Amino acid sequence: MNRAFLFSMLLLAACDRPPAPAPPAPAAPAPMDVARPPRVEPPAPKPAPERRVRLEVTATAWHKGKPFAIEQDLRAKLERVGVEAVAGGEGKDGVVEVTYEEKKGRAYRDEGSREILDATDIVFKLSVRAPKTGQVLLLLEADSELTDVVTGDLTAVARASFQRSRAYEFAGPMVAVALGVRSAAPALLAAIQWEDTREDALRLLAGIGFKPSAAADRAIWAISSGRFADCVDIGPDAAPFLVEYIRGLQGDSEQMGFIAEGGGISGALDALGRVGGPVAQRFLSDLLEKDGKCFGSGHETRLATIDAVGNGGVASDLPILDWIAKRGETTRDDDDFVDQFRELGDSARKAAAAIRRRASAEPR
Repeated sequence: MNRAFLFSMLLLAACDRPPAPAPPAPAAPAPMDVARPPRVEPPAPKPAPERRVRLEVTATAWHKGKPFAIEQDLRAKLERVGVEAVAGGEGKDGVVEVTYEEKKGRAYRDEGSREILDATDIVFKLSVRAPKTGQVLLLLEADSELTDVVTGDLTAVARASFQRSRAYEFAGPMVAVALGVRSAAPALLAAIQWEDTREDALRLLAGIGFKPSAAADRAIWAISSGRFADCVDIGPDAAPFLVEYIRGLQGDSEQMGFIAEGGGISGALDALGRVGGPVAQRFLSDLLEKDGKCFGSGHETRLATIDAVGNGGVASDLPILDWIAKRGETTRDDDDFVDQFRELGDSARKAAAAIRRRASAEPR
């Protein structure tokens, strides 16, 4: 057979065959297990300025470095509560004057190098004046406090201490409310829980006619003003704040640690017993266990605790109350504190009877 003809026949046969299937596509690579970047929340929008003030700042330091950037930090505080501060400009709503001084403080010995180092003491003063009359609307003072043992750079530690001071922490809302910015009142409300800022905060809030509406805010307001009976109307939502107040009086908590204008711890305990709820019950039971048996508090406080348990206690409090009542009955006339034991016993007997009456009245 002609070789050219044979080649042509083979080529035609190849063309007539169906095409070979395409090789399978390579498998897609498995997705890489890459952690998503954390979501970055956009910054909260700044409130529109409600007041514009002229900010005058004098900042000095005894050391070679620059003082803390008080002007920048304070301007940011004011912006967050609706006050625009301008340096050397026209403050139509008032003038804020600030002096900030980093003074040479006491000497410390570096335990590593044995070198004597001088600490920094910070003194801060702020005043707010009316624009036309020059009337002083607010005076604030704050400073730094260093302990006997300090870890870290002495100036940095002093600055951190100053920034934690209550007067500087609440400087922004205090200035704003002094200028009549009502929207800053909720931010200032927390300041009444602290002794350093309570008097100014109450005065400023009263000056704009502020009245809290939320239960927690009403409780803080009532306790700070010594109106414990108002907490009874608020109900169990007031219990955590009454507890903090009582713990503060006992030295167990810095927050709410102040003597209110009347009633003191007895008034707070009476209110706590009447507001009810699990927070009040648990705290009163613990207090009864500690003070009823171990006498960790004064006589009047123990009486107030027992009376409060009578109002808000539960069946689990009965064994301790019965023990106190029996001790009052069995106390001899020549025992020390016989009158107190018997008075506590009488109160415990009445409290136990009140709890048993409530328990019997509850539906089975």
